Amino acid sequence: LTIRREMDYLHEARNAVRFKKLFENDNTIFVPRVFEHYCTKRVLVQEFVEGKKILDCMKYPLLQRKTIVERGATSLLKQVLVHGFFQADPHPGNLLVMKNNVVGIVDYGMMGFLDRESREKAVDFFIALITKDTGKMADYLLSAGFLPSESDADAFKSDLSEVIEQYYDVELKQMHLTDVLEDLLALIRRYKLRMHPKSMLVLRMLLNLEGLGRRLYPEFNTIVVAKPIVAELVQKRRHPIYVVKQSLNKLASATDALSGIPGQLSKVLSKTESGGLRVNIEHKGLEEPVAELDKTINKVSLSLIV
Repeated sequence: LTIRREMDYLHEARNAVRFKKLFENDNTIFVPRVFEHYCTKRVLVQEFVEGKKILDCMKYPLLQRKTIVERGATSLLKQVLVHGFFQADPHPGNLLVMKNNVVGIVDYGMMGFLDRESREKAVDFFIALITKDTGKMADYLLSAGFLPSESDADAFKSDLSEVIEQYYDVELKQMHLTDVLEDLLALIRRYKLRMHPKSMLVLRMLLNLEGLGRRLYPEFNTIVVAKPIVAELVQKRRHPIYVVKQSLNKLASATDALSGIPGQLSKVLSKTESGGLRVNIEHKGLEEPVAELDKTINKVSLSLIV
């Protein structure tokens, strides 16, 4: 499905139009205009982007490269955390440096989508990183993935605590996302945590971002760039309107869940009436008492016979 969509230029055109609207007021990012009337499944017609490939700017002064990288990274983090609509494959060929260090973004064939709940989880991930909060990081990983029953949840949390603790005395600017993610991914593999595909897509995108950023500007740090964006989103969470919206969403979810109970109960009663209801009961820890009870019954039976 992904390959088919990437080859469909009408799909890419729609992505580009949507993306342009999201960043139309951002003068640090350029999104080419798409001429939809001329586009077909095989042809994409868009505005010409005049600029240099981002890795061709390696000879630029260090501060200029810093500006370019941080603008691109800020855009990408906003795509994920704010809009939930992001370029899932931010490789060097998709980024051009234009006049006045404006970053031009091209190629909208492969885009990632995050719903509101997934965006909230992504924000929680960065909060856990910035505050070095083991509990919050564990909550994020376990909510973004599934820990098999054979894996020890307490041991997982304990090992995760060790991973996070090694960064406690490290300043944020020295705490590189690539190192943290590699440690987390090793832990995920060890405990066979099955991550949601969208969560893995975000983690992969962040790895690509950090790798590309450090090639152009060795001191680049995704966590430092993300901090003000996350801080602003946390402030919005405290706003009364946001709190009311969240409460209403939870109430709606609870109402939906409750509304489904009569239907489920009706199915159970129907199965009961038709004799199709089966109940499996598994007892644990009753082996010894049952064995003693058997012995007692045998003794009583023997006494009666005698």
